[in-house]
Amino acid sequence: MLFPPPHPAAPAAQLTLEGLGVKIVETEDDEPEIEVGDTCFYILATDRERELPVKITANQNNPTAGLISEMHPLAQAMLGAHIGDEVVLTDERGKRTYIVKKIIKADAS
Repeated sequence: MLFPPPHPAAPAAQLTLEGLGVKIVETEDDEPEIEVGDTCFYILATDRERELPVKITANQNNPTAGLISEMHPLAQAMLGAHIGDEVVLTDERGKRTYIVKKIIKADAS
């Protein structure tokens, strides 16, 4: 059974009854954000067919191996992003928009 939707000003969580217990259902506000140590999968907005993984590290930087340091421009653009967010990177190669497709938290392994 699903309770009525919360008031628009209420926190963005809904409750469901499961058996005798109550469970909080995750909502957009509960989505993880990209932090150092996480692996994220992203696509280039102009090439939605190819999903690429990258792990954001504290100090390792080897983009061809899928590792970028938190100081790398792409990492700087992605830190704090959520699934579905568009992040824009502007550098000497121009302006590119990436879309975050998946986040694997560092503590999930």
